[in-house]
Amino acid sequence: MKLIRNTTQKSLFIFTLVYTFLLSTYLTHAQSLLGEKFADAFNDFMAEYQFHIAGGIAFGVMTGILAFITLFMKLGAHADNPTKRKEITHELFIVGICTGLLGAIPLVYMLFVYISIGA
Repeated sequence: MKLIRNTTQKSLFIFTLVYTFLLSTYLTHAQSLLGEKFADAFNDFMAEYQFHIAGGIAFGVMTGILAFITLFMKLGAHADNPTKRKEITHELFIVGICTGLLGAIPLVYMLFVYISIGA
């Protein structure tokens, strides 16, 4: 078991190193391919629609938080029913993942803008 654990840790470390190298190489190559025309067009698009995109993301995140509150209240109401608790816990898990992904969109956007385009 110890041999398997050590092998898994070593392979994970090597995979992480290779993935990091490939990711940085791809982004450097992509930055040189995009050019000024694309950067200007993207900046114009974001200047015009940034408020609407941010508003949609904020609405989605706030809806997810409201769903969390509602589901926790349901979980408290069905504390003695194991089947309902399992369903509500599953729904909480799904809502958490969706809210987290929706909240990560600005991070991905900023990484794209500042690494790929170089704005």
